[in-house]
Amino acid sequence: MSCNLFSKEKAGSWIIHFASYIGSDYTVAVKNGKVINNDEYTEMLILVKEIESIYHKSNKKNKKTQSSIQRLKTLIKSKSQHKDVLKESLTLQDLIVVEFGVHTIPNFFPNLDKGKALYQKKCISCHGINGDGKGKLSKNMSPAPTNFTSKTDLLQKAPYDFMNTIALGVPGTSMQGFKDLNQRELWSLAHYIRSLAYGGPQKNTKKQIIQATTNINTFHTSAFSDDFILKTIKHKNKKEILKVIRTADIESLNFYYFKNKTLALLDIIKKQYKSKNYEKAKKTFIQMYNYNYEYIESLIEHEHAMGKFIESRLLDLHKLMNKKSSSETIVKKVDFIIKTLKALQKK
Repeated sequence: MSCNLFSKEKAGSWIIHFASYIGSDYTVAVKNGKVINNDEYTEMLILVKEIESIYHKSNKKNKKTQSSIQRLKTLIKSKSQHKDVLKESLTLQDLIVVEFGVHTIPNFFPNLDKGKALYQKKCISCHGINGDGKGKLSKNMSPAPTNFTSKTDLLQKAPYDFMNTIALGVPGTSMQGFKDLNQRELWSLAHYIRSLAYGGPQKNTKKQIIQATTNINTFHTSAFSDDFILKTIKHKNKKEILKVIRTADIESLNFYYFKNKTLALLDIIKKQYKSKNYEKAKKTFIQMYNYNYEYIESLIEHEHAMGKFIESRLLDLHKLMNKKSSSETIVKKVDFIIKTLKALQKK
């Protein structure tokens, strides 16, 4: 396998793509320290060599990244346990995200309905109507198309991983990258594919969506694998919450996450001003704005008047805080913003 498509901009995406592939497919190549599929094992060796080559050509020289690549290479050559290969694969991916500045979440809201339409047009012939990998063209394919309905096989996969595969393809297989799709289409298709393990898009109730948003930052779930989400959520119904995260309308999820998080932090700011903890209140405001920045920018990207409205209200509050306005003035402004936010409803 040889790829001559690596620009410096895409180098990070390719490394993450190959490292993710190694982490998920290693079990098909090696078991109990023995090679169980020569072709798959050879592919693992080729992929880690490609990773090494791409990183070298990028002219990056981070010692931690170089060490991680070498550890991954050694683990594969020594036919180590899957858990060790997976752990190193994830470590390498994290390092690459930071070093190359790879965007693992979109700055807009992917649309599952649009993703479904793209799936029917681009993917159904190989991956099947429901995503089980049994499309009309799948019979003679080696390796076989991925079964998107499997929860266990895709436990380590995030929507970002699917977006990367759709955009870049998998060299040496029938899966070619879709260069004709833009970022909105790529992310919408990736999120739709990730929903297939849970029956595809669902009409979840407002109560279910709010419960999901109180347990995890839904804006970042594009970068979160199912395994990570299940380990992060501390709730007895975490599997049901995961299903909601993967199948609910993405804009609705982020709306309620933003709304509840902002209301909670505004309440803290109000209490801090009442108790004259002004410096803590300023830090809480910065925390709140950082939490909401991506969401507000996404709203503005969607040409939502609500995004600009919320941004202006928060900036007004910030100006009052910088002017060292009285506690009464600040509390009054916070109460006004809280009242406004509570009145906001998802359209």
